[in-house]
Amino acid sequence: MKKNLVLIFLLSGLIYQQVFAQNRTITGTVKSIDEETPIPGATVLQKGTNKGTVTNFDGKYQVKI
Repeated sequence: MKKNLVLIFLLSGLIYQQVFAQNRTITGTVKSIDEETPIPGATVLQKGTNKGTVTNFDGKYQVKI
């Protein structure tokens, strides 16, 4: 009985984690304030983490969070 209860608890925890572990992709363009030209090679980071990316030649980026 205890084994079944523990197994059910663990499986429900895994299902719960899968439901709330959703990924999103954020895209955008980094531009200069003055001329509004794209900035290639700019670093874009997710605040509070070490996840990030670098803009391409057109100033565009894509990061999964």
